[in-house]
Amino acid sequence: MTRFQVLSRRPIHSWGGFALILETVRLPDGSEVDKHRLCHPGAVVILPRFADGSLLLLRQYRHAIGADLLEFPAGTLGPGEPPEAAAGRELTEETGWTASQWTELGQLHPAPGFCNEIQTCFLAQSLSAGEPAPEADELIVTLRMQPAEFEAEIAAGRVTDNKTLALYLRARTLGLV
Repeated sequence: MTRFQVLSRRPIHSWGGFALILETVRLPDGSEVDKHRLCHPGAVVILPRFADGSLLLLRQYRHAIGADLLEFPAGTLGPGEPPEAAAGRELTEETGWTASQWTELGQLHPAPGFCNEIQTCFLAQSLSAGEPAPEADELIVTLRMQPAEFEAEIAAGRVTDNKTLALYLRARTLGLV
């Protein structure tokens, strides 16, 4: 497949590890268009699974949509932070739990139409309890559910977070839950 040719790139705005870029690109037919792209440092999504098969989930308020979501722990990579380190950090910060067994389950592209974010997915097992340390703006309640309970929530339309749905489907397809 022929790719777009980037003719120019101009930063519009940046904040934290994010940047909004305006690119002028040449399409395969020779025409030129402006495309906006959100540059993202990457993120991790963690499916914590206890020895009894139950899952650790979060009910977290998401300001952008003004609602609580049922989701797996997740978070943005820090500068130069490897996904494996970010996964351990986010699991502990958001839930208080740590894991001694980690399995990488691939990557997701949550919004490739305008954003270059890559979410690296992990299965976290051999969990040990600790104290959560959420960021000041994170309103989080942890929940423990059996897969059948979680699937009932999905079937009822109460799980709408794409990264959570995609990671669960991947883990289910692999026979991990």
